[in-house]
Amino acid sequence: MSCSFWNKIKSIPLALNAVGLGTMGIATTGTFIVTTFFQNNFLTLKWYLLALQIFCIAFCIFYVSLIFLRYFSLKITQLKKEIKDPESVGSVGVTLLCLCILSNSFGWIYTNFLPDNQLRYILFIITNIHIFIAISLQLIYLVFFLKNILFKPKYFKNEAYASWFVPLVGLAISVAYINNLDNILPLWYWQSIWWLGFIIFAIMYPLVLYKFLFKPHQDHKNIPSMAIYASPANMLSVGFLVAFDPERYNGTIFNYQPFYQIIAIILFCWAALSVCLYLSILIKSLKLHQYSFSWTSLTFPASVSATGTIMFGELFFQPHMIYAFYALVIIAIMLFITSLSLVIFVNIKYINKLINIFFKGKQCKTKMA
Repeated sequence: MSCSFWNKIKSIPLALNAVGLGTMGIATTGTFIVTTFFQNNFLTLKWYLLALQIFCIAFCIFYVSLIFLRYFSLKITQLKKEIKDPESVGSVGVTLLCLCILSNSFGWIYTNFLPDNQLRYILFIITNIHIFIAISLQLIYLVFFLKNILFKPKYFKNEAYASWFVPLVGLAISVAYINNLDNILPLWYWQSIWWLGFIIFAIMYPLVLYKFLFKPHQDHKNIPSMAIYASPANMLSVGFLVAFDPERYNGTIFNYQPFYQIIAIILFCWAALSVCLYLSILIKSLKLHQYSFSWTSLTFPASVSATGTIMFGELFFQPHMIYAFYALVIIAIMLFITSLSLVIFVNIKYINKLINIFFKGKQCKTKMA
C-alpha cells in the first residue's frame, strides 16, 4: 500500500536538523578561514564564498523545512513529547541554532554584496528581528528544559546526554556572529546572552563531565552525540572573543583589556580540554560503523572548534610565538577537514534516506533517527 505525502513526512528522521547545523558550520568556518588567511585575495574569493554560503543555506533551509513539516504533521503533542524526553530534548534546540546561524550567513551576504545602504539596513532589521525571535524561543525552550528534565530527580540521577548542552548553552553561539548583524541590537544585549550561557555552562560542565566519566551511555548509539561536549566551550570562546573585544568601538564596561585577557585564558584551557574530548569521542565513534547515522553530532563541534582554535592562536601567539600559532592553525585545519568530510558523508546518508522515504516507499511510519 502506497504512503500518502504526510505519512512520508512523519517518517523524516529527526537528526536532519543536525545535518543542517553541521552544513552551516562548514559555511561559517570556511568563510572565517578564508577571510582570515587570504585577505589580499578577498575581492576574488568572496564570490566563491558566496557560492559556498548559498549552497549551505539551501541545504539547511531544506532540512529545517522538512523538520517543521514533520512537527506540523505530528501535531503539537509530538513536540511536547520530545521536549520531555531526555534523549530527544536537544533536537528542538538544534533547530533553533540553525535559525540563528542562518541569520549570520544572511548578514554576511548583506554586508559584502549589497551596495544599497538603505536596502541593506532594512534587510538587517529583518535579520535582527529573526534572530531575536529565535533567541527568545531558545530562552522559552531553556525554561521548559529546566522544568521537565534537569530539575526532575529521575533524570538528574541517571546518565546525562551531551545534547543537553544545546538548550543550556546553545543560545550563546549567536553572540559569535554579531559582526554580521550591523549593531542594530545593542552590545549589552549580546553580552547578557553570553553571560547567561557562560554561567549555565560553568555550573553544568562539572556535573556532565562527571557523568561522562563515571556514568557513560549504556546504548552505544549515543556515543557519537558525546562529541557535543566539545561545542559549549568553543561556542562561548568565539562569542567572547568577538563581543568582549576591548577594541570594539561600541564597547561596554566589560570590554576591558585585563578582564578580556583573564577570561580568554580560562576559556582557552577549557576549549583545549574540549577538543581533546572531541578527538577521543571521534576515534571511538568512527569504529561504530553501524551507528553512522548518528555521526551528525560530530560535525558542528569540529567546525566551531576550528574557529575558536584559530582565534585563540591569533590572540595569544601571533606574532610573538609564531610556531605555536602555526601549530594551532594546523590543528584547526584538521578539525575543519574532519568536519567537512563528515558533513559530506552524513548529507549523502540522509539524502539517500530521504530518497528511500519519498521515492522508493521503503518507510511509511514515524521513526526517530
